[in-house]
Amino acid sequence: MNQELFLQELSKALKPLSEKERNEVLFDFEEHITEGIKEGRPEADIIRELGSPKQIAKELMQDVTETASAEQRPKKNLFHMVCSAAAISFLNMIFVLGPAIGILGVYVGLCGAALALSVSPIIFVGMVMFQMNTHMMLEFFLSLVFGSLGLLLCIGLWHLGKLLYGMSLRYIRYNLKLVTGAQT
Repeated sequence: MNQELFLQELSKALKPLSEKERNEVLFDFEEHITEGIKEGRPEADIIRELGSPKQIAKELMQDVTETASAEQRPKKNLFHMVCSAAAISFLNMIFVLGPAIGILGVYVGLCGAALALSVSPIIFVGMVMFQMNTHMMLEFFLSLVFGSLGLLLCIGLWHLGKLLYGMSLRYIRYNLKLVTGAQT
């Protein structure tokens, strides 16, 4: 396929575009082919690298369609955004804030329990040093069990904390999209 045939097929495939846009695209491809020829590359190789004119046109049409739909999307005015923000804030205060504070309280309580369980072996060592042990073997094994349980709980709570943080950020972004009218 030579340059003229390639550009003709591309022009036919780009018929839905305006004359100006079509001429710009054709000029860009013609310039690309001309530059490649100046560099000493064969015309057929350059056209083969570019690919099928129909496929190129299909991709360009998709880009133009996406750009046009993004430009045609109506922007929300300031009053509408303020009303949306007030409504979402009110609903969040009623339905989201209570459970969120409850979940945060449970999380902080579990973190405290995990920390207390994790330091139980250190407390056992202190008890041995001050001779305050009556059942030394039982206390030793219990401190090992509680310390291990505390460490495992700390690891689990670390991952749970990251999950809760990520979910909170996603919820905040979702609310911002609702207020600004951004579409996904």
